[in-house]
Amino acid sequence: MLTSRNRSAGMDVVAELTRIAAALAGDGEVSSAEIADVADRIAELRTSLTFTGLVDGL
Repeated sequence: MLTSRNRSAGMDVVAELTRIAAALAGDGEVSSAEIADVADRIAELRTSLTFTGLVDGL
């Protein structure tokens, strides 16, 4: 079952990825630290979803 915590974390990650994509498309700058932070959050979310059995084989 998808918890509200996982749903919220997923929505936060999507928002950050959207912001980064918009910055890159608009000649904006994105630091490697920002990208690393989002990558870490994706990994945490993936681990949480895999643990709950919602994401298998990733």
